[in-house]
Amino acid sequence: AVASQFRSREVAEVNVKLAEKGYSMGVELRRRVRFQLKRLSSSRRLLIDGNSALALGLLAGGMTAFFSYPMTPASPILHFLAEIQREYGIVVFQPESELAAINMAVGAAYAGARAAVATSGGGFSLMVEALGQAAMTETPVVIVNVQRPGPSTGMPTHTAQSDLRFVLHASQGEFPRVVLAPSNPLEAYELGCEAMNIAWKYQVPVIVLSDKFLAESFWTIPDLPRLEPEEGRVLRGEVQGDYARYRLTGDGVSPMAVPGTRGALVYANTSEHDEYGFGTIDPAVVRAMQEKRFLKLRSLRAEAERKGVKVHGDGQVVLATWGSTTMVAREALRELEGVKLVQLVWLEPFPAESFAQEVSGRKLLVVENNMRGQLVSLIREHVLRQPEGFLGRYDGRPLDPEEVVEFVKMHMR
Repeated sequence: AVASQFRSREVAEVNVKLAEKGYSMGVELRRRVRFQLKRLSSSRRLLIDGNSALALGLLAGGMTAFFSYPMTPASPILHFLAEIQREYGIVVFQPESELAAINMAVGAAYAGARAAVATSGGGFSLMVEALGQAAMTETPVVIVNVQRPGPSTGMPTHTAQSDLRFVLHASQGEFPRVVLAPSNPLEAYELGCEAMNIAWKYQVPVIVLSDKFLAESFWTIPDLPRLEPEEGRVLRGEVQGDYARYRLTGDGVSPMAVPGTRGALVYANTSEHDEYGFGTIDPAVVRAMQEKRFLKLRSLRAEAERKGVKVHGDGQVVLATWGSTTMVAREALRELEGVKLVQLVWLEPFPAESFAQEVSGRKLLVVENNMRGQLVSLIREHVLRQPEGFLGRYDGRPLDPEEVVEFVKMHMR
């Protein structure tokens, strides 16, 4: 095996001898040094990476169709799901482009399949128009963006958290969306399921923001909990009487039938439309439909306030972060006293009241894997608070716990 790695016979022979010598030294060292690793726990644990955990979460949420064009570092999600698609009875398809992938997902969801796509920032750029299509047609779809440094090609095999502002405002016009950010494989699994359930409960696009550090690193974790899909307001039987796909309701969520449902004409229209899906420019109808879509935010904000913030530790200094940087910050907390870590899990809608309550009367510091402090700007926007300190890293590497400790201690002096 060693020799096959080298073209030159002479170089190969030298390396084979070195490998044999190293192996012999290891055998001798093992005889002289008696050391045995102790088992830390008798419980069984999973060895898993973030991409696989997220894919399993989508499956737990009832995903039946997955479309993706390969793009590092999201490609392993496609590979993993393709390997198990027959076992789980799902459709996994690689089309010719990211544009095709997102449009196929929207079409599949319109036809009743719980669909998702996965890509990185460059691929998400191509999906922006179809994101608006899903919003206007109120078609539930989940988009996984596994971030890497940009702009353009950037650094495909490195990590970043620089797409936050982009996904919050992607596509023209105004419409409700949900943005979730897992920090570890267990959260990736849980939020993958939650993303699918939220998309179908509220008929909105849901974006899961992962990154290369989380996606392609491996952890040992406890066994994954059993999660169940929630269908939402979907009509499965025959529709009696008049059916309007975009009927005005008290919470903005209309009963959803799929094409082929007996008694229902399911008309999707990317132009502004009335309750039946037919195009309109009538000012009163346009206002009513815009307000109908945004009614969903009332319920979504309540969910964000309830589930969007996680707190680790306590103290008069607050360290705020999101996504995979949370793991780095939690490790840094072991070397710090009097510091509370506040993790943002929901980034849209932003859990402003819950976050404000956790940081009130305390010094606020922010750490994240980008240059301009995108979470900092969200805090200013939603909480009207300027953090006292910001630490960003933007060279393609994750933050180091030691630099976080040094940063916090500097602001505690």
